[in-house]
Amino acid sequence: MRLLVVGAMLVISAANLSASEDMNTMIMNSSVLPDTSRQSDSHSGDKSKHQIWTCSMHPQIRSDKPGRCPICGMKLIPVQNTDEDSGSASNTQLILSSSALKLAEIETAPVVRKAALAEINLVGKINFNETRNVTISAKIPGRIEKLYLNYVGAPLKKGEHIAEIFSPELAVLQRELLLTRQSADDKDSTSKMLPDSQAAYEAALNRAKLWGLTDQQIKDILKSGKISRTLTLYSPVYGIVKEQKVLENQYFKEGDVLFVISDLTSLWLILDAYEQDLPYLHYGQNVEFKVEAFPGKVFYGMIAYINPMVDESTRTVQIRVIVNNKDGELKPGMFAHSTVFAHMGADGKALPENLEGKWICPMHPEIIDNAPGKCPICGMTLETAEKLGLTLSPEQQKMSLPLLVPETAPLITGKRSIVYVEMKPGTFEGREVSLGPKVGKYYIVEKGLSVGEKIVVKGNFKLDSELQIQAKPSMMNDSSENLAAPISHQH
Repeated sequence: MRLLVVGAMLVISAANLSASEDMNTMIMNSSVLPDTSRQSDSHSGDKSKHQIWTCSMHPQIRSDKPGRCPICGMKLIPVQNTDEDSGSASNTQLILSSSALKLAEIETAPVVRKAALAEINLVGKINFNETRNVTISAKIPGRIEKLYLNYVGAPLKKGEHIAEIFSPELAVLQRELLLTRQSADDKDSTSKMLPDSQAAYEAALNRAKLWGLTDQQIKDILKSGKISRTLTLYSPVYGIVKEQKVLENQYFKEGDVLFVISDLTSLWLILDAYEQDLPYLHYGQNVEFKVEAFPGKVFYGMIAYINPMVDESTRTVQIRVIVNNKDGELKPGMFAHSTVFAHMGADGKALPENLEGKWICPMHPEIIDNAPGKCPICGMTLETAEKLGLTLSPEQQKMSLPLLVPETAPLITGKRSIVYVEMKPGTFEGREVSLGPKVGKYYIVEKGLSVGEKIVVKGNFKLDSELQIQAKPSMMNDSSENLAAPISHQH
């Protein structure tokens, strides 16, 4: 009895093995298995010739007749009937019915050409304006007799006394000034002596001015007729004592630096910009910034200089911003958080600011005037912004505007960027485009689209998924030859 059971089991195993081999052979020899149970259903006729069937588990399996999936054996399901759709779609297009459009919630937007506003955030520090530093040096050797301001940071007003100095040469100069003046005014002198006396007096007068005596000091000496033991030094500018090089009773030589005074009505904001920020920055841009001392208050400045060298230790470039500080609220050393707004051009670089009709100093670009003249710092003749290449004509600005698409339009997979263009209502085409930098909520389009084309900005993932189900070129299909070829810009 046991032998009979074992023999029956061997016969059943052999039968199952034979059936499995027959099924594998059918899968290898046929891409789609016929469904004999429904072969005689109403799928014959002209309509069935245009029906497409696929496997819900393996959408790459496609057939023009019903059957079974050669991979998993599931029944194929109909996915499309082109006789019921409005025309046939190409390999890169997708046609949706009106009901499908509503379900997919497709939204489109036109490709536009306009200036894109980029926002760049930078950090930096308030610093002294080096062009507003004034050095007070010794014109003659002497000694500091008295210091009125004896600490760094002391505030100064223009014309305020700083120190009293003593110098033997100063006494000699005063005596010479008085004698030559007396000789020139002497009524008893002969007419032959007058020209020489007048020349000597003028020479002494010029030397007194070169040594730092003010007009009022010279008048006081001539009026009193007495020799002053010391000379008072006055501040030539408003500001603070930035550096103090001497102390009371200290001797100094001719040419020694006594004080450095800095005018704080104008300051520099030094910003650190990374290399990738440089295309967004240029001369003349307005800068907004805030400091911790005044939360909520916004200060303003203008970019006057971009360092041509990169700091190798920090990999940053210093940006110099001119800041008006007439109120005196800002202090050197304060940290600042700044924002620069750049209008980007088609080449991915910031467009120049509107400096048309402005006159600028080539040596000190912070000097900008509405009329021709001389630079108040160096005396150079001001040049027009057009001559210095700091502005564009209206025609150049119009041609420099970039093509823009919303940031939600492209599907980016690393090396490829795909957008879906609405060819006509309900018909969408996948197209590979070349993108520039992202500017705010937009991407700059370098190649692949033209002005006025409608692109999908919402629902593009749904379109791409449907194309994947239909085994058509999509975001995940990197076969570039299957996608629509990029078109040139239409200017």
